Amino acid sequence: MKHVTGWGYFWLAWMLAGAGVELYWVAVNSVNTLSDQIWGLERIDLAHPLLFSEWTWVHWTIAAVLWTFFAWLSVHFAFGWLR
Repeated sequence: MKHVTGWGYFWLAWMLAGAGVELYWVAVNSVNTLSDQIWGLERIDLAHPLLFSEWTWVHWTIAAVLWTFFAWLSVHFAFGWLR
């Protein structure tokens, strides 16, 4: 794989380490997962996560950033668009 640079291996290691840490905390104590930390920032009511009238500006901002990021990733990784 001569076309993969050092940065490519760095990002692969970073992604695998992050997934490993997340899975570890899911198994040990889910309060320490990234999801739980984001929900804490948003002050989300997990009993009613889709009750949009209760969403704060923080919740809307994080949701918009993540939706935009994943929309970009879905076309960037799959088709090489939006470089």
